[in-house]
Amino acid sequence: MGAVIRRVDELNTLCPGWKAYEEESRVFASLGIKTPMGSFMLLAQEESEKLLLLVSPDAHNSQEFYMVGTKLLREYDVQVLQAESSILRILVTERDEDEKEKVTQQDQQLFHEIIEDAVAQGSSDLMIHATRKGLYEVLYDIDTIPEYIRDLTESEVKGMMRYYYQRIAKNSVEETTHSMESAQFAGGTIMVNSEVVRLRYQSKEVFPYGMDFVIRLLNQSKETGFDDVEDLQLTDDQTAALRRIQNREKGAVAIAGETNSGKSTTAKVQLESIKRDRPDKVVRTLESPVEYLMRFGIRQHEVRESKSADSANAMDQVVKEFMRMNFKLAYVAELRGVETARLFVNILESGHGVYLTLHTSGVFTVYDRLERQGIDKYITTQAGNINALIYQKRLPQLCEHCKVPFVDHHESHPELLSRLEMIGVPLDEVYLKSSTGCNHCRH
Repeated sequence: MGAVIRRVDELNTLCPGWKAYEEESRVFASLGIKTPMGSFMLLAQEESEKLLLLVSPDAHNSQEFYMVGTKLLREYDVQVLQAESSILRILVTERDEDEKEKVTQQDQQLFHEIIEDAVAQGSSDLMIHATRKGLYEVLYDIDTIPEYIRDLTESEVKGMMRYYYQRIAKNSVEETTHSMESAQFAGGTIMVNSEVVRLRYQSKEVFPYGMDFVIRLLNQSKETGFDDVEDLQLTDDQTAALRRIQNREKGAVAIAGETNSGKSTTAKVQLESIKRDRPDKVVRTLESPVEYLMRFGIRQHEVRESKSADSANAMDQVVKEFMRMNFKLAYVAELRGVETARLFVNILESGHGVYLTLHTSGVFTVYDRLERQGIDKYITTQAGNINALIYQKRLPQLCEHCKVPFVDHHESHPELLSRLEMIGVPLDEVYLKSSTGCNHCRH
């Protein structure tokens, strides 16, 4: 059999273009061959039907090798090469690692099936939670109410999340492979029934079961209904206030709220409205990741989140680059950390306008949150620096098919009746949630 291969580069020289033979297990099984780790391995070469059988020196004179070689040579065109056991172990390990990273057609089908169903039902978030070892539950967030949909096995969840992370979101991730053992963050875009949907992915370990996953679903099409301020379903006074805010050239607008309160949607509507009315105004965003794909020539810049120790220096460089760009209005999404706080202050001091979103539990805690990020109150309380504080929550919507008129049930709600009469709301315009629900809302 000639010389023994002792290094991988020797194998590359003897057999250029080799790769692990994907059908190895099927071939060995069909011939009734059981191969111990490190003894045999089948390889294939590009543009060649010939197979390569690598055999370790310890096994090449064994009865087992005689059986394997005889059966293979009888059925296939095989060249036999001898390789050190250490080389075989390396190749087998690499092959097995590649197998772990493979995405199957079933993974893709399951992922798209669930995403398409979630979008069709109007879900804002797809949640997949570990419930017990090896089992996960799928939940849709529909009008702020989590709704159970189905169960999935750990294998199904791993496959579909690997597909999303390694195929759809591959250009926005720090790590090249999906993990079921550590938190990861990613953003990607898919088509759902001819509509563009942005997906923001976050995973997190949950004790003691495994991982929890949340995918934010952001429909980019005009059919989402969020094209102008009037589409946000606010009161007339609130809508008018947002219109007035759009006319401010300098200072900051802080949009605050809890997770999944619609902050990004409000920011998107405000920025697009400003840019649509002022096409000459250069608007830039700094997001991690980009959520909505904004229109009218808004320049969007994505920052890739990093777990590395050098992430602060990387963000510092991003801030410097951003400030060198020409713009009149900026949007800093999810202000967090010293670097983005410094960017916010730099924009204020440069005389430009800036929108920012941040997580708080109430409107009056915005100043405290900014101070914790390193922005002194003497900056945020100076006249003209903060133009508006917006605090928002998403509220459940009543089902149009089963909501009930309040006037038919007002005797059961005396406190609510008193409050409505106090503020002068016409009672015939007030509805209540049905106690039984219906097939449309499934509540």
